Amino acid sequence: DNSLNASGEPDCTGGGGTGAIAGGGALFTCNDGSFGNAYSAAGVYSAGPLYGIVAYELHQNTNRAGDSATSVAVGDERAMKVGVQYKVGSNTTINAILERMTRNAPDASFNERQRNGSWLALTQKITGQDDFNIGWAHAGKTPGQPGGGDSGVTTNPGSVDNASNMYSIGYKHHFDKQSNWYAVYARQANHAGGHFDLGASGHGITTDCKDGGAPGQCFTGETLQAVSVGWMYSF
Repeated sequence: DNSLNASGEPDCTGGGGTGAIAGGGALFTCNDGSFGNAYSAAGVYSAGPLYGIVAYELHQNTNRAGDSATSVAVGDERAMKVGVQYKVGSNTTINAILERMTRNAPDASFNERQRNGSWLALTQKITGQDDFNIGWAHAGKTPGQPGGGDSGVTTNPGSVDNASNMYSIGYKHHFDKQSNWYAVYARQANHAGGHFDLGASGHGITTDCKDGGAPGQCFTGETLQAVSVGWMYSF
């Protein structure tokens, strides 16, 4: 059902709705990104040092009326991904992913939901118990944006430089096969119109929209940084 917020969501996905709950009122319409049916397929190939994946997913009638009720509205969204992992010897692992996200948009100048993306990472074993990791994620520029100030550059719909790069570096120490500790530094470098976040996956505190400005006008192409330290134990 693409008219309601996802089941179990305490807040609007990517937006704020908790204020209505805290104030005793009902949660306002929270349908951004909700869809009708989803179909997905993936194929995996593994042989020796090589691991590969090809994946595709379709979300029918995805509701983006919050972007624009007429120029974005409801339409199908698709994503395709190709990924390869290769182990060089026993100490080095290289990972690469390419993805393409598309949307059936009635007006391309409002379309902020279509882009290319990539991920490149390297894991290097330093000792039998220690790993060093580096990664680079890139989100490409979209055909347009719905305006309203979220671009941090213009309030008008149209093309803006909203690409973004995230760089990460990490260290992991394995005590044994069940336990390890890690430390990671990440830097999200948004271009002038980009408003990608850190911590949105739930790993840490989200930090977007904290740089001031009027509501809906707080994305200014900032660079976000974070450090995360943790310990994992697998039962």
